[in-house]
Amino acid sequence: MDLVCDMIETQNLNVAEALCKSAVLPLILDHFIRYDWHHLLHCCLLRIMTSVLHNNSRDAHSQEATHMIRRHLLGPTESGGCGLLQRMLDVYEEKCPPDAQEPPTDELEDPDDTPLPGRELEKKLVAASSACG
Repeated sequence: MDLVCDMIETQNLNVAEALCKSAVLPLILDHFIRYDWHHLLHCCLLRIMTSVLHNNSRDAHSQEATHMIRRHLLGPTESGGCGLLQRMLDVYEEKCPPDAQEPPTDELEDPDDTPLPGRELEKKLVAASSACG
């Protein structure tokens, strides 16, 4: 798995294309979710996400490679992505008690609150992080 992380960190477009076409990233995510106490899997996924979320390179090919991996990891499974965020929310809803899933409404309401895309997802992620640590 360190090899996969190393390959992603190269930010090489050919490597990114090959990884997105292979089944290795979905397999890593499957194991990440299945074995929730497996430190190596968590560190591997952390390295991958750090690499694809913090690419400061100015090289166009590097940026494209990073964007391709990011889109593959975070994209919905219906469109060929791995659906990482949705899968994490599904696990949260499965493992956390229902009363811990919804924070008090006064914490989330803001007079300037405008409906934004992803706002509901953000609320669930905030609730998940505060409820499960």
